[in-house]
This record gives sequence, C-alpha cells and structure tokens, in this order.
Amino acid sequence: MCRYTPDCCSVFYPIWCIVYGACVLIGGLATVISLSVSDNDFTYTYTHSYDDTFVSFNVMTDGDGGYVLTYGIIVIVAGAFCVAAGICMLLGIERNNKALFGVGKALSYVLPIVLVFTVFPIVIHFIAIIHLVEYQKKRWGE
Repeated sequence: MCRYTPDCCSVFYPIWCIVYGACVLIGGLATVISLSVSDNDFTYTYTHSYDDTFVSFNVMTDGDGGYVLTYGIIVIVAGAFCVAAGICMLLGIERNNKALFGVGKALSYVLPIVLVFTVFPIVIHFIAIIHLVEYQKKRWGE
C-alpha cells in the first residue's frame, strides 16, 4: 500500500498531472467549441418585483462568449502545461535527469494558479510538491 512518502508521491503526482490535465484540457476544448458554434448573446436577466413594479437588469457579453471564451482558451493552455509537466516528471525519473524533473515540477504550477478557486487540486498540488522536493533532494542531492 502506498503511504504519503516521497517515493510514492513521485509516481502518483506525474500521473495525476497527466490525467487531470487531460480532463481539464478536454473540458476547455468543449467549452471553446460550444461557445464558437452557438448563436447566443449570453444575456443574463435579473428581475425584481416590488409593489407590482418589475425592475429588470440585463447584462450582456459580446456575441462570441467574451470572457468565457478567453478563460476557456487559458484553461486549454494550462491543461496542456499540466500534461507536459507530468510527462517531464516521469521522463526525469525514468532517465535520472534532475533538470527534466525540475522542468516538470515548475510546469505543474500553472494549472493550480489558473484554477485558483478550486480548492481540491491546489491542496493535492501543495502536498505533492512538498514530497517531490524531499524526493528530489534524496535522489539527486541538494
């Protein structure tokens, strides 16, 4: 059974990056594709009734999705970085290459920064990074 050890984490976290990054990448692609083929103007309406008087506010973005489309593209890039991070870390471990492992570790920071409001991936990232630093010191020295 795998405990929270640096050796276990050095295998788990690169695989986590590849799988989670691929899922985020697919989700971002689905968002961008669905926004690019839809004809919606993305109108959000808030209606409030006070003494039989209705007040309505419409908030519209531009016709192509605006901020949602931009964020979808950013998520696609961050997901690709996460997949690349996992691959670099696995190759660094397999080829005993400290620099490649370090590049993967650095690339893995991009997705938690982009998805800052999702707590679960950030917690996994910080716990894993602590163990990966220990693993890196143990395997390749200071």
